[in-house]
Amino acid sequence: MALVTQPLLPTPQDVADACRTGAATDIIFGLALGYKSCIIPTIVIGIAIYVGNTLAGMFGIACCALGMLATLATGEGAW
Repeated sequence: MALVTQPLLPTPQDVADACRTGAATDIIFGLALGYKSCIIPTIVIGIAIYVGNTLAGMFGIACCALGMLATLATGEGAW
């Protein structure tokens, strides 16, 4: 919440600067900012698939997928 409520931090200030140049720039900047939050989970999923395939073949990939589905259900229950 601090990123949204603190106007002196760089991220909200950058978004405000993007809004000054037009709506399209704001949309592109917002998408780019949202994609930054997907980098680490994507890398972790890729590493899990690679390790699962290396250790146990397709069964390892299936176990990784089942583990990710299990954590999704518990995460959704918290909301």
